[in-house]
Amino acid sequence: MYDEMQKSQLNKKKLKKRLKNNSKKNLIDSSNGLYIYMQKKLVFLFFTIILALFALSFKLTGIVTNSGERYKQIIFEQQDTSGRTIPFKRGDILDRNEIFLATSEKVYNLILEPKIINESGSTHRYKEATIKALIDVFGYERDRIETVLLERENSFYYRFDRQVSHEKVTEFKEYVRELNASNARGDNGDDQRRERIAGVNFEDEYKRVYPQNQVASHVLGYSSKDGTVAEWGGIEQQYNSELVGTNGKETGYINNAGMLERIRKESVDGNTIITTIDINIQRILEKHSNGFMQEPGAENVGIIVMDPNNGEILGMASNHSFDLNNPRDLSLYYTPEQLEVMSDEEKSNALQQSWRNFTISDAFEPGSTTKIFTVAAALEEGIVRQNETFVCDGHQQVGGFTIKCTKQHGTITLEEALMYSCNDALMQIGARMGSEILSKYKRSMGLGSKTNIDIPGEVTGILYDAKDMGSSTLATNAFGQNFTTTMIQVAAGYASIINGGTYYEPHIVRKIVNSNGSVVKTIEPNAVRETVGKSTSEFIKKALFETIEAGTGTRVWLEGYKIAGKTGTAEKLPRSANNYLLSLCGFVPYDNPKIILYVVVDQPHGTTDQSRSGYSSILFKAVMEDLLEYIDVFPERTGNEILEPDVTNEAPEETENTQTGETLVEVQDEVSEESDESSEGIGSPEALPVQ
Repeated sequence: MYDEMQKSQLNKKKLKKRLKNNSKKNLIDSSNGLYIYMQKKLVFLFFTIILALFALSFKLTGIVTNSGERYKQIIFEQQDTSGRTIPFKRGDILDRNEIFLATSEKVYNLILEPKIINESGSTHRYKEATIKALIDVFGYERDRIETVLLERENSFYYRFDRQVSHEKVTEFKEYVRELNASNARGDNGDDQRRERIAGVNFEDEYKRVYPQNQVASHVLGYSSKDGTVAEWGGIEQQYNSELVGTNGKETGYINNAGMLERIRKESVDGNTIITTIDINIQRILEKHSNGFMQEPGAENVGIIVMDPNNGEILGMASNHSFDLNNPRDLSLYYTPEQLEVMSDEEKSNALQQSWRNFTISDAFEPGSTTKIFTVAAALEEGIVRQNETFVCDGHQQVGGFTIKCTKQHGTITLEEALMYSCNDALMQIGARMGSEILSKYKRSMGLGSKTNIDIPGEVTGILYDAKDMGSSTLATNAFGQNFTTTMIQVAAGYASIINGGTYYEPHIVRKIVNSNGSVVKTIEPNAVRETVGKSTSEFIKKALFETIEAGTGTRVWLEGYKIAGKTGTAEKLPRSANNYLLSLCGFVPYDNPKIILYVVVDQPHGTTDQSRSGYSSILFKAVMEDLLEYIDVFPERTGNEILEPDVTNEAPEETENTQTGETLVEVQDEVSEESDESSEGIGSPEALPVQ
């Protein structure tokens, strides 16, 4: 029994041992399997990564080979680099004969490298020689140079000066060449280090210049000195987007071989503007307008010369022209003593006034020059006939007012109503047509709205709406008072009538050309609408020819020339001040007009009676004489006698309001009525008595 128990225990021990051994064996076998599995996975992953890297390398090689330069350029354009900017050249502005009115000259920025200048090597020293060269050639102050070298001693780039001329840069480079060459040939006494110039560089830049100085200043406007932005008005502002180019860049990068390479993107220059302006005509206008402002003088003078057949502005002059190369210089009009006592605000106002283009930016009551618009409207609507007559008894009773004509003309024809500027006849015509028709035709001929001339600063003027016109307002509007307009509006309206009836949008640019000489855009004449028929056009031209021959415009008569035109004398607000705006709009030759000449003299000086001075006629004639010689219009007839001015140039007459007994003032071509300005029109719908 005991033996069997021992044997049983022994068997149990053997079984446990066997089980234990089998467990270890199974664990080892299991571990070996996992190891082999993991090893296979790692090998697969390794080869997958190798293949991916190989594919990526292949792709990158392809990108570098096929598109490397393109990606380099993209990176270059996007990065904020301190590399060199290559400036664009602002486009030129030329007259119609391609004479330069504005251009950009290459100048330079002077760059100092203080780190280099301050260094002294074993054989050379730079500081003193470089400072001396900058003083000798450019005249800089030593203290200024030394301050920069001290404060920026570790800098490799400092823009010390701008707009340095080509001549000065050439002089400096020759100075450097001679000094450095001389010092390279020998020593400098005990100190074996030779004086040399270094650390001075030049960057390209452009400077905006106006070769004609003051000529066409209001037409051109001006830009910043470097030509990057338009600063004020004119073509420079209107066409800034065409004139401005795009800067280029030059920067460097380290290539795969560790070498410095440069990427350069060239600048794109601005386009050139070719204008409709003829510089010779412009000079004529400015000679006479500037001369008139000096003697006898006026508050404002404006002159426009226009081609009536396409809307091109050949010349446009306003008083107070300014130097485009120094637009803030007031010494042209003020003495040093005057400038010294002027406040900053007064100087600013004076500058604004000198920059103002009177021909498009000032609205005024035009007077009798606009009578042709009333007559043309009546003819077009069949309200009057060309051979119709009118009885002028010297006045009209309108809306409780007695509005007088300048004289009692008696029975006159429609042509004579324009020749002698008869207010009575014009009031009768206005009453017949009514406010709706008169208002429609005024707007059709461009009055009271912008002409869209292609320079900034144009204003609209103020016209009555038809519904706001009372009888007296209709009467005064018919002969040119109680509404406001601008010179460019009147000139464009005249052009539409005398060219046969086509209203052309006035414009001042003919063509835009890129830096390669290719035409980018041609500004074609823009025929906006038809205003009158040929019959009306011919009648008006003949009537205005007779106006110069024997009517109110005989002062501008020139023997042999077929000049046509209409005078105007408008009394300004307040009426009691007796200030007048005188004008004359004419054209030549009358039967085939080549040019329109419109002259306005606002409050002439040097006379006690502005309305009788005839200054607008005097100025018109002086300008026309010079223009006729230039535009090759020659005398076509001889033997005419110069007629005396018409008796319409009389002293102001007074008349009573039949209802109130208050006084109205009647002057030369047209009556003037007191009125208050409002946002809806000039004064009230009815005429008001003078206060």
